[in-house]
Amino acid sequence: GHGVPPGGTPCLEEYFLGLLLRFPGQITPAVLALSEALFDEPSKNVYRTLCSQYNHSARVEATAVLECVPEPFRKRMEVCMLWAEARNSDLADEVIGREMNEMAERLQKENQERRSKQLLREIAEARTQGDLARERQMFQDYSALYGTD
Repeated sequence: GHGVPPGGTPCLEEYFLGLLLRFPGQITPAVLALSEALFDEPSKNVYRTLCSQYNHSARVEATAVLECVPEPFRKRMEVCMLWAEARNSDLADEVIGREMNEMAERLQKENQERRSKQLLREIAEARTQGDLARERQMFQDYSALYGTD
């Protein structure tokens, strides 16, 4: 058993990044196709670095990614890698790959739900203010969330 690393349980996006950094061999283009908007800084920076490295050389070197991450977030990412390892260390590669894909989908879903709640609030607000143009715009954004590109 591994001890629980310091700094509290990683949130979903941190755990996802920890997985990618800890098991870079399982990274597929699909898990790097997420919108950067799903991440908050400083996670966004880590994800961006991961993507550009993978696009550049078709592989990810955790050490190289972490070099681009300022302290103390680098420590935090190392902690997230430990979490990812503790949760997945005894699993087969394809199981870890599946976990990555599932986390990517969850990130997208959670973001979509958060965004749709926000848009519905803004639509109601625009309606109250009689701002038809804004209401229409927000509604388009809302439809786009669930539409296909």
